[in-house]
Amino acid sequence: MQERIDYLIAEYINKKSGETTMEYIWYKLKDDTWGVKIKNGTGVAGQEIKVTNKAGKESTVVLAVQKAKFDDAELWAIKR
Repeated sequence: MQERIDYLIAEYINKKSGETTMEYIWYKLKDDTWGVKIKNGTGVAGQEIKVTNKAGKESTVVLAVQKAKFDDAELWAIKR
């Protein structure tokens, strides 16, 4: 629970200060597998990142293939 609170406080501070930090969010891809949505940044294949779920639990994953790119976000498959 404390991890989630710390995460939310950090996000609030970043938004108030106007800083944009890269966000890594779990995302269900079209092929029904779990991948990562990257907001406010760009990923690189083979990059190791830490993804936080809604409960605040952090997991380390490796980006595999970029599935989609938008103006404000990218979708990535992860290595299993």
